[in-house]
Amino acid sequence: MLIAVLLASGCTLARVLTNYDSFSKLDPKVRNHILRGRVEIGYTQASVLLALGRPNYRSYGSTGTKSAETWSYTALDVASSIAFSENSPQYANETPTIKLGWVTFEEGMVTQMSQNFAPN
Repeated sequence: MLIAVLLASGCTLARVLTNYDSFSKLDPKVRNHILRGRVEIGYTQASVLLALGRPNYRSYGSTGTKSAETWSYTALDVASSIAFSENSPQYANETPTIKLGWVTFEEGMVTQMSQNFAPN
């Protein structure tokens, strides 16, 4: 059963197998979320890396007295095409992207996330 879930999870499989010792020590509920690419409030940065991989962008700020770090995830929008136009050359170098979601950490723990990454 575990192998079927791992095979269905795509890129997560490589991250889990590479870090299997850490993954195997996690609570079964957390492991299930990671395999489905989901995170919850309180997850560590290491757990988010297993579930979602490296972020495309990182931003830093603060929430009151605590420093915060937000990880943003994007993907190429292969369904959209930007055609080159002599009248609009600035579009020639743009890559259409889709914002998949974000996760915010305070003191290394998830405090907020976009609904896209929340467990169903």
